Amino acid sequence: MLMKALGEGLSFPIMLRTVRVIFLLLRYFFQQIPQEAEIFWRMLIKGSCNETNLSVGENKPLRTDSPPPLWLRAIFLEVLKAYVRFTCLDAETEG
Repeated sequence: MLMKALGEGLSFPIMLRTVRVIFLLLRYFFQQIPQEAEIFWRMLIKGSCNETNLSVGENKPLRTDSPPPLWLRAIFLEVLKAYVRFTCLDAETEG
């Protein structure tokens, strides 16, 4: 359902909330959903690199007509940055 929402080219507020849900899933449930997490990571990385084909899973493209808009690329990069920040903070508090 989240992948479908990302592929439909929704408005900024809805897309922002969708990506936020993906971030929370990755942050808190990465170990429980490794296959889904890999698909989300691949999509976030491809989207932030300005690729037009955000293929995931069964090689089904989410969008092939144009690259993601700049605001969506910025959201993807912010998710990647936040995940790295939280991962580093968690590692520092454990060690």
